[in-house]
Amino acid sequence: MTTFDLLHSIVYIALTWALWYALRSWLVKSPLDDIPGPKRQSFAKGDYARLYHRHGLDFHFHIWKKYGRVAKIHAPFGAQALYVYDPKALHHLLIGDPTAVEQSHFIVESYRLILGPGLMSITGDRHHRQRKVLNPVFSTANLQAMMPIVGHVAQELRDVIANQVGKSAQEIDMLRWMNRGALEILGQAGLGYSFGPLSADAPDQFARALKGLFPSMSRLGFLRQLTPLFIKCGSARFRRAVVERIPSSAVKNLLSIIDVMDEASRNIFLSRKRAIMGETSDSPGQVGEGKDLMSFLLRANMATDMEDRLTDDELLGQISSFVLAGTDTTASVVTQILQHLAEHTAIQDRLRQELNDVDVEHISFTALMKLSYMDAVVKETLRLNTPAAMVSRQTQKDVVIPLASPLRTLDGSLRNEIVAPKGTIIFLGLLALHRDKDIWGEDANEWKPDRWLRPLLTTVADAHIPGVYSPLMTFVGGNRSCIGFRFAEMEIKQLLAVLISSFRFAATQKNIVWNIATVRFPTIGPEGSVPQLPLIVSRV
Repeated sequence: MTTFDLLHSIVYIALTWALWYALRSWLVKSPLDDIPGPKRQSFAKGDYARLYHRHGLDFHFHIWKKYGRVAKIHAPFGAQALYVYDPKALHHLLIGDPTAVEQSHFIVESYRLILGPGLMSITGDRHHRQRKVLNPVFSTANLQAMMPIVGHVAQELRDVIANQVGKSAQEIDMLRWMNRGALEILGQAGLGYSFGPLSADAPDQFARALKGLFPSMSRLGFLRQLTPLFIKCGSARFRRAVVERIPSSAVKNLLSIIDVMDEASRNIFLSRKRAIMGETSDSPGQVGEGKDLMSFLLRANMATDMEDRLTDDELLGQISSFVLAGTDTTASVVTQILQHLAEHTAIQDRLRQELNDVDVEHISFTALMKLSYMDAVVKETLRLNTPAAMVSRQTQKDVVIPLASPLRTLDGSLRNEIVAPKGTIIFLGLLALHRDKDIWGEDANEWKPDRWLRPLLTTVADAHIPGVYSPLMTFVGGNRSCIGFRFAEMEIKQLLAVLISSFRFAATQKNIVWNIATVRFPTIGPEGSVPQLPLIVSRV
């Protein structure tokens, strides 16, 4: 097959796919036709460009204010989608009917091509089987065993920042250091692997590949939508040959990143497996003496009944998934908390006072979780500044969705339920739900940790929010909730405990803007191209 033939085939498939979607949207009447929503901006892109634009939060605000908890939005090529943050609807979709929705098909297939058959890239019974093996890995006992590793990295991070601060206050990009610290924690406590000293100018090749993955995927644009079709085309070897012949720098860059990740993941996996099997002593690159998530997973898998045991490919698929799922989210949350504390010095001082009563460097998992003001600060930030403004799901069948608030349709009638046809993309508005004034009160858009130190409003309990972590959807809910949310909570609190005990943080005069992405990120000004969040840092 020549390069011309290959490009011709790709264009033909893309045009056929687009034509089918366009004709279907015009010819087939949908139950979604009468649901109000914003006017479509583009036939080819639908509303996706506005939903995912880095400055798209105003569009999200517009949907919440004008259309409320349920709105129709437009997917590419005429398809209709839903934007939902009605709590009763979310509860039904995630808990009430576990077969109603799944991860969007093209997202699952994209991750499977890149990461292999890990937790982020499989569905159905295979996903359930993997979670069954993985759940015990995040037990309290294992988290307690990993605490010293997390604490050691947090203290190393503190020392690096202290060296940069010196004897007088300095302006420091805290996002950079939170990214480095979160990555090294996931490396050591997640994989038994070090990405290199935090004092080094840059982490190793594996870390650079992980950091470049999401930006590289986003550059594929429309091509990513074709993943479900592409993955059905022949063997993995054939697909590799096809990809290598696509004359696209974005595709070639992504392929290079995948190769680096695959080689590093295999080396880490084989090293951990040999150590667990007793074939070799711990390799020089391993840290933590086997008290890491990957080692715990290998042991748990060996103790599992043969019919439920994960294959080597499935185990290998968890490695990059562990790091990808936990690094940017944790770094974003801790950075956001530091910004809030810098802007609310009385709250910062109160948190530091609570930490003065404990031995931060040797605190146990149980003691860390019992810090009430720390807990309030973390929960309030996870509520107000949810790292992902929304997540998408796709209906697996025609679904009747009940509503807590009646929906007024375009013909003026009221509905207490709606029907989402099979294949409908539903955007779950996590941030919208967390800022719903009917649930959280008139101060829902304000950062007030004290709300968690008293009984929450009865409207919060009455909403039955289906989150896996408190009455919050930050870690989503249902069978695709974040399996490592307790690890993330431990990591966030341990980093804060060490940093707040050691430094004072003050805001700069610079205009910090938080941008929408897979995980929100800050820049200086709305047009800033470099993710960063400078704060004035001084020693306590």
